Amino acid sequence: MANEDSTAEVQTSGIKGVCDTTNIMMELWDRAAPTLTKEELKWFSGADDLADCATISLQKTVIGIGCLVNEDESGGNFQSIEEVPDLLFHIAHSLDQIRTLYGIARNADSRLKHFEEYRGLDEIKSVK
Repeated sequence: MANEDSTAEVQTSGIKGVCDTTNIMMELWDRAAPTLTKEELKWFSGADDLADCATISLQKTVIGIGCLVNEDESGGNFQSIEEVPDLLFHIAHSLDQIRTLYGIARNADSRLKHFEEYRGLDEIKSVK
């Protein structure tokens, strides 16, 4: 529904939070979304295609790593104990970025479908 912000499930701390890709994307989206045209919203709603590609790429990477570890009986593909947490943190960060892209795409699609309703809500928010 137009009065529900579908990015709420991926909301972050914005400028007061950690400076990472997810916070930057959401901060820029939150500021830009109320001013976007229907054509621009349609473009942003295509972020789900980008998220799909990123998901597939990450899946192939994880499968490749799994195959390497599976073939190496000693687990020697990881040369130090620090490499495993770094890899897992990178995967988690990538998943967070993908989730944010999906959230932006859903919100753009919702704003596009309920354009006039959102415009009214955005005007009310800007007056406060």
